[in-house]
Amino acid sequence: MPTLSAQQYATYFKRLLQFGHSGNNGTPTIMASIQAGDGVPTAISLSDDVLQVKPQNDDSVGAFTTKSSGGSNILAVDTTNSKVLAGASQVSVNTFYQTFSANKLVPVAGEHMVLSAVPTAHFGTALAEISLGDGTDPATTYDMSTGNLAVNLPNSIFRLPHNVTLDSASVLFAVSSADDETINFHIMSYAIDTDNGGTSGDLSSGVVVADSSTQTTDRTSIDYLALTIQSADVDAGRVLIGTIESTSTEEVSANMILTYHIR
Repeated sequence: MPTLSAQQYATYFKRLLQFGHSGNNGTPTIMASIQAGDGVPTAISLSDDVLQVKPQNDDSVGAFTTKSSGGSNILAVDTTNSKVLAGASQVSVNTFYQTFSANKLVPVAGEHMVLSAVPTAHFGTALAEISLGDGTDPATTYDMSTGNLAVNLPNSIFRLPHNVTLDSASVLFAVSSADDETINFHIMSYAIDTDNGGTSGDLSSGVVVADSSTQTTDRTSIDYLALTIQSADVDAGRVLIGTIESTSTEEVSANMILTYHIR
């Protein structure tokens, strides 16, 4: 450990810290950088009321950290990815969860059926059979006048009030058929018309934000699938919709959990 004992000032002054203002004014009332003795600033600025950490040259995943005695991060400010991480798991402090689910939904074989975004909305009554097409992915547009189904869709739409980044998605699901059937899932992001006119609610500019591989299953099991995030950042005002596609018309139940954080 370097010591200042019996050292000449010229040999150690660069190791000292000082307020980055001129004169002999002591603690400043406005922000001043903390500098080395040679005037090179650190990441810290101080005043009598405020502490600030701001990298001088490079952002990092640990611009500010609080660690356990064993060296593990308990709190970390990640200026590279604009995150604040906390706890032993280092999860973003503004992490949230959204579910998309269905209880004994009767799908149209080969079509992307819309899931509920409200966990209890479909219990006691059947979830409306609404399809987003039979393409490889769900359709990128939807006209609310289709089949007069608009009244069935609000509980399936999750509208984002803030810019978010999707972190992960997974699903547990089961089918009622004893025969093997193939299942896959999507989460779509859409722009939604909110003008309250004749086209209000129409969906456009659809983007696949997460999807799964296909899984063959039968009624003897509850299966699990992890979805792959394809387009993580979704802006405020857009909506998210979860879908399921099955090769069968037998009943299927699903519970999908999406993890995201506010940007």
